[in-house]
Amino acid sequence: MLKLDNGETKAYRSNPEACQNDVADKCVTYRLVGYHPFARRYLLLVAGYKRRECKLVSTRDGKATTFLDVPHFAPDDSTFFVNGYDGSYDNWFGIGSVASNPPALVWEMGPNLHQGWNFVRWIDNDQIALRDTAMSESCPDGNCEAVLKRAADGWLLERVPRTSHTK
Repeated sequence: MLKLDNGETKAYRSNPEACQNDVADKCVTYRLVGYHPFARRYLLLVAGYKRRECKLVSTRDGKATTFLDVPHFAPDDSTFFVNGYDGSYDNWFGIGSVASNPPALVWEMGPNLHQGWNFVRWIDNDQIALRDTAMSESCPDGNCEAVLKRAADGWLLERVPRTSHTK
């Protein structure tokens, strides 16, 4: 039960029995993974039989905005990074904002074929450290770093040059 600003509650109910009995269309689990005070949103992780998503539930009216994964908020609390796989993209990610109601993506990149970008950390409000975990020609060992940087017209992904160590 999530408590709303007006004193009402919003209920989300898991169905673990459906998951245990392989009833795919009714299998769902809800887990509260955070609360974002600046945006006044609960972060609710929703897992189903073969899907996963995160709902940002407003404390004002109980309405939810759904993203493919749990957003990672910048130090300024108004910008967030989110990535995920939705079945049609290899690896997709985007930048969102809580300045609008509901929160919305303001920039996205994908599909990123043959790349497995994982969030590492916000460096500051304008830069995000990422790691490519997919083995590919551009990342042979599946452990490559990049920085996503805010630009005038969106965001730019820059790979961090690899340093070679000679013995």
